[in-house]
Amino acid sequence: MHISRQHFPIHHSPNSRPQSFRLTRSSRRPVSWERRSGFTLVELLVVIAIIAILIALLIPAIQMVRASARKAQCANQIRQMATAMTAYETAHKKFPPGFVWPDRTLWQAYLLPHIELNALYQTLEFGQPFDGGGANTAACGTPIALFKCPMAGDLEPIDFEGIDNRQPCTYLVCASGTAVRETGSTPLIGDVDADGCFYNNSETRTNDVRDGLSSTVMLGESLFLIDRVGTDNEGDPQAVDHWYIGSTDNLPAKNGSEALGSTAVPINAHENQSLPIEEVEISFSSNHFSGAQFAFMDMHVEWIADSIDPTIYSAMGTRWGKEVVSDEY
Repeated sequence: MHISRQHFPIHHSPNSRPQSFRLTRSSRRPVSWERRSGFTLVELLVVIAIIAILIALLIPAIQMVRASARKAQCANQIRQMATAMTAYETAHKKFPPGFVWPDRTLWQAYLLPHIELNALYQTLEFGQPFDGGGANTAACGTPIALFKCPMAGDLEPIDFEGIDNRQPCTYLVCASGTAVRETGSTPLIGDVDADGCFYNNSETRTNDVRDGLSSTVMLGESLFLIDRVGTDNEGDPQAVDHWYIGSTDNLPAKNGSEALGSTAVPINAHENQSLPIEEVEISFSSNHFSGAQFAFMDMHVEWIADSIDPTIYSAMGTRWGKEVVSDEY
């Protein structure tokens, strides 16, 4: 018998839901959230700007740290030279000469046995010329880091005045507190009776330093500026050149500045383009900011600003001037 659906209607209970088509979890399309990779142009520019600012802030700081380290190294080198000076004085009962004339031997030569370079010292032929290619020439061309300030830059050896491969120096001993020239009228930096501790054939003893060892300059920094040239008081060309161990020049009357300096001229005189070349040659100077470092006769090392009172600074260069040097300068 055929039964029709219409004779048997479907009744829903009150608690039942109408049947409907539903999506099961497995039949749904999964929803994916796309994550961006990389930076936008704006973000990249911001990052670059931040890095640039950080670099701009860090570079000066790094440079200051390096300069401070080099200044400390320079002070240590000066202290080593002062110690060697005192060792020489202990052995010979006098300090080494600023230079020996007519041999033309410079003060650094006498320190060699006291800075662990006795083998080099033994090769020197005292009384013989420093040009000509012999042992003395070779000694002048031997690199010695102690005699070059690390802040002075890369100083390459040059062939100069008959000495091949000649090594520059950036330290001078103090010959005077009154001399402002090396040619012309006295006092000259190369005088045999200069008022400092190291000069032409000097034989200074500790007892000769009547102004006090702690207030009298022994040596200090001085830049090698071979391109800084001018005319001396006799009309001859001069350059700011300093060397070690030996020379070929007329040191007493012409070129004492190869090894000697004076506190009668300002520190960093090279910064004043109007000063005579001879003042620049015998000036103590450095690439450290606003001053230079010095060793005193008692071996202590001190920084002196180039703004120091000229009268006080001049007094520091004499050994028996009877000046009173204040501790505050």
